[in-house]
Amino acid sequence: MSVIKCIQLNNSVAMPLLGLGTFKIRGQETVHRILDSALAAGYRSFDTASVYRNEEDIGRSLQTLLPKYGLCRQDIFITSKLAPKDQGRGACREACLLSLARLQCSYLDLFLIHWPGTQKMQPGDSRHKPNRLGSWADMEQLYEEGKLRAVGVSNFLQHHLEELTGVCRVTPAVLQLLYDSTVQMIASQYNKTPAQILLRWAVQQGVGVLPKSTNKKHIEENAQVFDFELKEHDMQTLSGLSSNVHYCWDPSLIT
Repeated sequence: MSVIKCIQLNNSVAMPLLGLGTFKIRGQETVHRILDSALAAGYRSFDTASVYRNEEDIGRSLQTLLPKYGLCRQDIFITSKLAPKDQGRGACREACLLSLARLQCSYLDLFLIHWPGTQKMQPGDSRHKPNRLGSWADMEQLYEEGKLRAVGVSNFLQHHLEELTGVCRVTPAVLQLLYDSTVQMIASQYNKTPAQILLRWAVQQGVGVLPKSTNKKHIEENAQVFDFELKEHDMQTLSGLSSNVHYCWDPSLIT
């Protein structure tokens, strides 16, 4: 079972995006090799987070790889996320500035609250909500300063978002997709991989997607989703898939 995470931004432009959020994508040599393959395949958007512990490796690699492909910072889109341990007013600002330093960037294109809860707190702790709102206040200030080009959230459920709507200016949409037999069947009809089908399902709706892979062949395949179009009935079938299963953190437990 694999997971592809999707994030939709207002006026987002369809482009290949690479998620750098698995335990395998860590270490200077590994990160450099993967980014080299991704840039060669046309990827221009990269998703990481403080908890992935690879921001410094990414920043160092991009310093040498961008010139190799005739690119500059403005040609790529970098997303990072706030770690649950850094929730709250003041702590969020410090953590975001540290992410910027590790990535060797003067700004991030997108910064997200990775998780609605705070590390080491019980799920029902009443401090989760003020911590979230404090983090958001820091992020809005950094947005106004130009250090963040866009701000949003990850793994929030409806009640978390409703609490935030009174203060937020940007509300991201986050969607997790799962492979199953239906996806496999549709993939065979188009002579595509299941990953390509799910990626096409997302981009055909204007949703930016963050595929994750350490395999050069898969990185290249995940970028090849703009040469075909899914039929309407297949789009509807895929849109109807839902198993309501969480394979890692479960935000429904966070108050």
